[in-house]
Amino acid sequence: MYYERLLRIFNSNKQLFNEFPISLVAQLDDFIVLTYSLNRKYLSPFQFANYANIKFNVALKFFMVFASEEVFDMIYYFDCSSSQCKSYIYLSKEDLEDIDNVIYCDECDKSYKISDIVRFIKINFTIKELNEEMDNWLFDDNCTYDVLKRSSPSLKVQSPSSSGSQFERGEGDKKQELKNEVTLEEVVAQNELNNEPIIKQLRSISAFIHG
Repeated sequence: MYYERLLRIFNSNKQLFNEFPISLVAQLDDFIVLTYSLNRKYLSPFQFANYANIKFNVALKFFMVFASEEVFDMIYYFDCSSSQCKSYIYLSKEDLEDIDNVIYCDECDKSYKISDIVRFIKINFTIKELNEEMDNWLFDDNCTYDVLKRSSPSLKVQSPSSSGSQFERGEGDKKQELKNEVTLEEVVAQNELNNEPIIKQLRSISAFIHG
């Protein structure tokens, strides 16, 4: 589905080529098909770590590099803290470039300074463009069935909305909460390969967190 594009990026990106096994490309392609065939909106690095039998930090960096290559979108958000408001507040990359930036809730108009809410920001990954090829794959019973046959049992039975269950990993961490989002702090902690930032817009946030 996305394999040729993913492979082309893998071969041309030194961060990917030097740091990750090429076998992860095919596994990521299968994982994308599986995730969307189960009607999940977001791609979880936690679940991919389980699927590919790798550590979470490796899966997260892999996702981040493909996000830097415009394959994935990283959706930044946090929960409005107003007792009368239950909205998610979404942030752009530009919002995060300066910790003194101020953002507002669209529903209640409450203001937040980035430096005050940085530890509460969460991130979801999604395909940047769901194209026609994706639709064809998802409605092709044979293609989806082939991927499901190869998938991890924990992925096949997990509800898209579930966030509390856990699963065992092989070579990865012993147990890890199965969830879709990661925190900004987790991303910042992994935002480096070969002494180079993966996502350059997060450098000021990184300096603030690690102060």
